[in-house]
Amino acid sequence: AGVSIAMFLFIAVQTLQGGLMQQAYGSYAVVLKDEFGWSSTMLSAGYSLNRLESGLLGPLHGWALQRFGIKPVMQFGTVVMAVGLMLFSRLQNPAQFFGFYLIAAVGASLSGFLTVVTATVQWFERKRATALAVSQSGFAVGGLATPLLVWCFDQYGWRATAFGTGVLALVTLLPLSFVFGPTPASVGQ
Repeated sequence: AGVSIAMFLFIAVQTLQGGLMQQAYGSYAVVLKDEFGWSSTMLSAGYSLNRLESGLLGPLHGWALQRFGIKPVMQFGTVVMAVGLMLFSRLQNPAQFFGFYLIAAVGASLSGFLTVVTATVQWFERKRATALAVSQSGFAVGGLATPLLVWCFDQYGWRATAFGTGVLALVTLLPLSFVFGPTPASVGQ
């Protein structure tokens, strides 16, 4: 039962990460272009910065996972992502756009993909490849939240939605991070 719960929680973390950050970016780009008149090139550069950050942060992220463990890295990343999303809701100019999005992206990286993959590898010895594939399906499931995000834009505005997603990340991912504690093997299972 513990393995099933862990798998569900790994998927939930990836779903939230995918839905709130990666999959949501295209929807934010549309409203930012409409509101500020920013070029597609500038908005694309923001997403490219996210991918660049992820690549450059990788070695430091791996070191932090080894040095401090999965749970503290995930908790720190969750707080950073939530703060970044809340700040993103207040942006007014391109410098803030790049800065606030970068903060959210760093947090999403620290609490997302590599952290979940590391936890999955530590939790599963048998059927590890299956566990990795299933846990990563959460990213795709997060894309199903895009229509809900756009609906929130229409109902509440993109700023309130961005702030709300920061709060959502904090109140969901922070409690989920407590699951990323001792592995079954470390407690003799």
